[in-house]
Amino acid sequence: MVVKLGCQYKRKPFTDVIFGIPICKSKLLEIQSMSHELTSATHGEGCIHVIVDNPQQATFLEEFAQQNTSDENTQRWSVFLKLDTGYHRAGITCEKAGVNLATQIINSTHLVLKGLYTHCGHSYNIQDSGVMKETTNQDHSMILGFLNTLRSHLKSSNSKFDVSSLSISVGSTPSMFSHDNALKIPNIELHPGNYVFYDRQQLWTGACSSEKSIGGFVLSRII
Repeated sequence: MVVKLGCQYKRKPFTDVIFGIPICKSKLLEIQSMSHELTSATHGEGCIHVIVDNPQQATFLEEFAQQNTSDENTQRWSVFLKLDTGYHRAGITCEKAGVNLATQIINSTHLVLKGLYTHCGHSYNIQDSGVMKETTNQDHSMILGFLNTLRSHLKSSNSKFDVSSLSISVGSTPSMFSHDNALKIPNIELHPGNYVFYDRQQLWTGACSSEKSIGGFVLSRII
């Protein structure tokens, strides 16, 4: 749907799209087709980014790109590296494994490291505003630590990749108002999920203050 909006309106945010779950092989052809459609409609301005959180994904993305590269066109995937900053459901660690995967992507002919992606999914279990703030602070601190480690690693290998150019995408709906970027992380953006509607989960966490703030509901018959 977002890709269709991008083709129709030809402007951001609809032309800058993240496929929001870690990529799998079965989705590659479909995403490639949508990417071509969006790029053509926007005269090269539109882009679909994919999320990677393990080396096998980087490998099959590169293999797919190699198979679809011609003398006239080099296939490249724009990649967000997903980091685990406490949720432990998805994302690679911010330590050596994460740095190695980031380096693999940076050194690839067919992959472009666009940014880092984290999700404060564990914030859905938090009701206390102080604990919520601690959670977002930890998220930012781990990202900043990862950036510094990656920068040092690349410098030691004489890489010219500019770590400061990376986009940093963070957030979740419950933690939306707790991300103040006190650590001054560059190029940071928020990606709250159902922030535009809210639901009773968000009422429970305190992300919204009353049922009047809930803009979406489901009518269903229970048999």
